[in-house]
Amino acid sequence: MRFSFVFLVLAGLIAYDAIEYDGANTKAAWSTVTQEFNRLRAGVASDAPLRTSDRPG
Repeated sequence: MRFSFVFLVLAGLIAYDAIEYDGANTKAAWSTVTQEFNRLRAGVASDAPLRTSDRPG
């Protein structure tokens, strides 16, 4: 959970940077934040692969 929080904070900083300096990347940056937030809400570990096809076995 601690790693998830750190990742979420970093994603937020990336989004802020995109908004501040380059509006074209804003959508992609907020997508990263939203994706991580949804994973946290679902209880998925941040270091887990996004797709089940990426998981070993």
